[in-house]
Amino acid sequence: MISKCIEYMAEREGVAIKTYDILLREPCSYSQKKKTVALRVHVSAFLQFYIPGLFSLIKKIIYSIKRDGRRYEEITSGYDAVIVGGGNIIMDKMGSDYICRVDSICRQSKSPVYIYAAGAGPINNEKAAKRIKEHASFVSVRDSGSQFLMGKDGVHLNYDPAFVISDITSIERKGGVLGVNVISGCFSRNDLECLAADVASYASENKFSVRIIVTAYPNDLIESEALAANIAALNDRLFVEIMKTTPDIESISKAYADLDFFVGCRMHSLIFSLSHAVPSIGYEWDPKVQGMFKMFFGDFYATSMLYRPGGGISNKPFLGIDIESHASRVKKEVYSQFGQLIKLIKENEK
Repeated sequence: MISKCIEYMAEREGVAIKTYDILLREPCSYSQKKKTVALRVHVSAFLQFYIPGLFSLIKKIIYSIKRDGRRYEEITSGYDAVIVGGGNIIMDKMGSDYICRVDSICRQSKSPVYIYAAGAGPINNEKAAKRIKEHASFVSVRDSGSQFLMGKDGVHLNYDPAFVISDITSIERKGGVLGVNVISGCFSRNDLECLAADVASYASENKFSVRIIVTAYPNDLIESEALAANIAALNDRLFVEIMKTTPDIESISKAYADLDFFVGCRMHSLIFSLSHAVPSIGYEWDPKVQGMFKMFFGDFYATSMLYRPGGGISNKPFLGIDIESHASRVKKEVYSQFGQLIKLIKENEK
């Protein structure tokens, strides 16, 4: 999804760009309804959550067998520059090998590598993070927390490219909907019940329907179904839908564009809603959530924009704030920063 936003901006700059998945999967394999893909996703999710050490070992074996390092070298050899960006890719949480892959690309690419608006952390392999800074021609991250983890020296702060998603397609805004997004592993049973109570109360007071938006599978879907069940138990008169998004611009925009209010957990869910100028509060499961809100709202940021289960839901933090103007300002900055990146790439070619 983020790569689609980068492709969109590259087209605006008149630059030809080719996108590759960092795990070297086939394009759109995640959206195919093949049993092998579904099985892979479920097994990976189980190992990450319950046996991360084994998951890490399996990832290393697969990396070696497939000779992905050599494939990175072959892929990058035919381009003027390589842009690595999109999501929290400088990390090795729960056995993930993303940071090792980014490190490999930086060291083995025959073309200059530019790290663009990446998320960083948690980072256990500090040597890999250091090598990324040493070998990349440019490094920028999307939030102050990521910048702190990478070390501010030589690491720039750029807005996440996903903020431009609302410019790519136009969706009719109907309204009357409270959006919610949950992330698995962050809520205790009591927290989930408190969230359900807050959602049910706010939706009832404002005569909203409830839309639980799922962007990651399968664990977030399971958590979403549990939330829906808790809401129904509290108020069975509320209309509650679970919207299962697919990884395309129209699906994402359709999920967020017509919301009246949003309670989000995943970073990009919050970015998608704010891009569409939807008043949004975020569950601070990671410091990067607060960092993103501070970048978006600037001096208008308030800690009450961060959600605590059981603390209630309120639109008071947004009274007197023109979110549309903030979204417009941020998108202009995203375009400007990407334009500066393209300018740097062209200058380095000379």
